[in-house]
Amino acid sequence: MIVNQLNPFQMYEQFLVPAMYLPQAREIIRLAKPKAGENVLDVACGTGIVAREISPLVGKVGAVTGIDFTPGMLEVARQIKQPGGPVINWMEGNAMAMAFDDETFDLVTCQQGAQFFNVRLTGFKEMKRVLVSCGRIVLAVNQGFDKNEVYRVLHESLLKHSGINALESAFSFGDGAALRSVMTGAGFSQLSITPHIVHVRLPSENVFVMATILSSGSAVQAFKQIDTYTRTALFEVLLNDLRPVLALYREGDEIVFPLHVNIARGVA
Repeated sequence: MIVNQLNPFQMYEQFLVPAMYLPQAREIIRLAKPKAGENVLDVACGTGIVAREISPLVGKVGAVTGIDFTPGMLEVARQIKQPGGPVINWMEGNAMAMAFDDETFDLVTCQQGAQFFNVRLTGFKEMKRVLVSCGRIVLAVNQGFDKNEVYRVLHESLLKHSGINALESAFSFGDGAALRSVMTGAGFSQLSITPHIVHVRLPSENVFVMATILSSGSAVQAFKQIDTYTRTALFEVLLNDLRPVLALYREGDEIVFPLHVNIARGVA
């Protein structure tokens, strides 16, 4: 398995976006119901899958902005051909203090970003601030490790063999009641929080482990400090730990397993 000289953000786009983020994006958009002419903000946009899927729906008379804290994600987003609609504005920025005027956007989306906010209430207040009165928010966050066995096993194996805690934060906002409480505290109303299952589909166990670990923002710097030999050995150990659970989810040559998420909707 080749594990060095890989761009984590290109790997994220190549493997994780079609495997899990595109299906989530389409469910977010189905619930958000973007309309022609609307001004849309995608917070923590990553390599831009939600923004790209929304752009044709708001049309040339609408506007779409994607904001992310990580320059590498935005660099990949800018390289991908847009599907039509308005030219997407890719912007580097912090969700805790976004450089937008009050009541700018009709719709705010956020896919798998809210769990990483330094102060969650602050991030949600910012998203409400930039929404027009009665503007909508739709977002997705992972449920906890108790609902996501494959990631729990990988998380425990990674901690055991390396001490790298790369996955915990991604599954740290899985309590629907806690999500509702933060959104209510930020001033959102008409809340709906529903469980949803994404069927993650990847070509092999190797790709799952490599893409998940090397594309995780919290792991990138840690893995840069590990020499190639040690890194390769670690991946083999992780694969050995994961094979029994992943064997339960084999479909032909692929690995297909459920990712349990919560999708929340609200009105500003």
